[in-house]
Order: sequence, then structure tokens, then C-alpha cells
Amino acid sequence: MKKTIIKGKKCSKCGTVLEREEYIELCDWCGKEVENSLHVVVFYEGNNADRDEDFYFHSWKCVREWLLANKAKIAECSFVSLPYVVPGLDKEGMAFFEDFVKEGGGK
Repeated sequence: MKKTIIKGKKCSKCGTVLEREEYIELCDWCGKEVENSLHVVVFYEGNNADRDEDFYFHSWKCVREWLLANKAKIAECSFVSLPYVVPGLDKEGMAFFEDFVKEGGGK
């Protein structure tokens, strides 16, 4: 996950922290701020297990675009863990899932 730091502020005279530093989490695909992230993990096996990668996205659209743009990376891995879809609560996730199934898993 990409992060950006919002610098804090300190009193120039005594050094007291006036505003704390904060991190803003950014989508790994489009760079927009992530509030409720969709987590994708790419797992590798054997000697490549230390290459496992975590990605965080702000929307299902970004997940889909990232998957389509990274077919070569996905072909090399052992498996990919996609975000959970909660039927009835996650309309965008269900639409992604239904399209994914219709297209044969993105082949």
C-alpha cells in the first residue's frame, strides 16, 4: 500500500507537538485515498515465498484494472487472494464477481 505522510507541527520555541503526523493510505492502482480498502494478495511458492505481495485498492474497478494489467505477474504466482464479497451488501463487489465468472475467471 502506498502511503503519504502529512507532516505534523511542533512549537518552534519549546518543541511541543501541536499536530501529529498522519499517514494517508493510497490505492496501489490509481493513487486515490483509501478509506475501506480492498485487499489483494499475490502468493508465490517455494523459494519465491518471500516475494508474496500485498495490494490495496479503493474500488472494485481498480481491482479489475490491476488484475487485467498484471496477467503476467499472476501467471507466475501460486495463487491470488481476492477481497471478500458480501452478497446483498456489496453491490459493486457482486457485479465484479458476476462479470468475472461470466468471462471465465478473466482468461
